[in-house]
Amino acid sequence: MSFTRWTDIRGHGVQIEALLRVCRGQRPSHAYLFTGPASVGKGSVAWAMAAHLTCVAPDERTGACGQCRSCHAIQRGEHPEIHELKPQGSFIKIEQVRDVQKPLRYEATLGRARIVLIAQADRFGEEAANALLKILEEPPKRVFFLLVTSMRQKILSTIRSRSQEVRFGPLSEEDIAVVLAEQGFEDSDARQAASLAQGQLDRARTLCDPNWMEALDTIVSAVLSLGSGNPFAVVSAVDTVGAAVQGLSWSEQPVEETDVIIPTASLAEARALAKGKAPAAPRARKSAAKRRGWPPEALEWTLDVTRAALRDALLASVGIPSSQLSMARHQQALSALLERASSKQLAAALDVCLEVDRSLRLNPNPAALLETTWLQVHGRLTQVV
Repeated sequence: MSFTRWTDIRGHGVQIEALLRVCRGQRPSHAYLFTGPASVGKGSVAWAMAAHLTCVAPDERTGACGQCRSCHAIQRGEHPEIHELKPQGSFIKIEQVRDVQKPLRYEATLGRARIVLIAQADRFGEEAANALLKILEEPPKRVFFLLVTSMRQKILSTIRSRSQEVRFGPLSEEDIAVVLAEQGFEDSDARQAASLAQGQLDRARTLCDPNWMEALDTIVSAVLSLGSGNPFAVVSAVDTVGAAVQGLSWSEQPVEETDVIIPTASLAEARALAKGKAPAAPRARKSAAKRRGWPPEALEWTLDVTRAALRDALLASVGIPSSQLSMARHQQALSALLERASSKQLAAALDVCLEVDRSLRLNPNPAALLETTWLQVHGRLTQVV
């Protein structure tokens, strides 16, 4: 159990204000479905609502008072009238729904209501989902169902239709950076992680891990060095980045090492790309980094970091103070890039990354795709405009 008050939550002001009005009213709906991206605070909002609805003396602004017997029970993690449903194995099973259903026949005695909080509402087995649907069709008095999911499409349409849906969006970079700073992370780390977290707090926390931060700095350093030196150095930079990202924990394991020969850029092709010309068909060669293979998510993330670094460089080129940039810790490399590239060149380089079609990320040779992208960026940064 997690004791949370409305004022503990960052972001989602519109949703929280609407739910506050609901909780202050006399007749809240019997079921609410919180949907939106993962790790943006939907679960915290559900707990704040549960605490408010059960609180004996709720506050108009904060919700749960934090002092009554109901609030104390949540703080101890043993509230008998807040029932959590979590998957046992891969799914929530019908036996779990039946076990929760039994006490719902009785009125709440510790707090003002009974709550059924389901944090992974998309994980119901078929029988369990149908059993829940029957309860929602004839809900007991003063029983509230709070369903949370980041996979709305997996919720039965009949369950959605019997619930009030509240949709959440990603957290802002500022909100994530503030939360991370409050949790003890360095300000520069927090800001850099927040800029790449896609609005998800858990992802930002992961990026603040020293191993991830080291890989992140490796990528940013490589990107900010583009446009200097021999264009074929890009190939070496990709190999270095490949070694860094393959050492991280991804949701999918890297493909097994193979000896497959894959296409990659030759020096002549690199020079052609650097001049903005279309290269001939790439020749094949072997690369230790490519034999290992990249996890698909690693390419996605590396391209995200590439865009973020070039975006910061572009902002710096038009006078945005470095203190406001997410990559401020790389001030020296940013300054060096600005000395050799104009804002027009940076904008052209950023366009290269923005034009990378998402379908290309399914390319079986992510390193080759990253090489091509970075070589094009290198070319834009050295091309006279």
